[in-house]
Amino acid sequence: MSLQGYIELLNRKTFFWVRKERLISLLTARPHRGKVHDVLVVDTEGLVEGHPDEVTLSPINSGAFRGSGRRGAFTFKRIDDYPCNERVRTKHADAVVELAVEYAVKDVVDFTIRVEEWSGNARVRVIWERGQ
Repeated sequence: MSLQGYIELLNRKTFFWVRKERLISLLTARPHRGKVHDVLVVDTEGLVEGHPDEVTLSPINSGAFRGSGRRGAFTFKRIDDYPCNERVRTKHADAVVELAVEYAVKDVVDFTIRVEEWSGNARVRVIWERGQ
């Protein structure tokens, strides 16, 4: 796959971190330091159930072009095709790095539990929470 083709593939997806540690790593990276970010906390199970044919998993940070392995169309696998047991055995907590949904999640509000404001590695405040 060409670099252009891979970038186009990435641009057709909406990405979610599956672990808080990965989110914090992104928020504390040089380009994001000192900036305030709004973070959506979503019900992952509900998201997967609501978009079963559109969800894929990735074993790497697919948008980081340095390190963590080769990239291409094979980077993203449907849940049923994802080698979860093998990844848990070898990568433990990072068995799944990203969850992606094809194109957009137009009903993301239905799966949003909270909206939080973050600065660096700290949650500053809860902006909105379901049920309040």
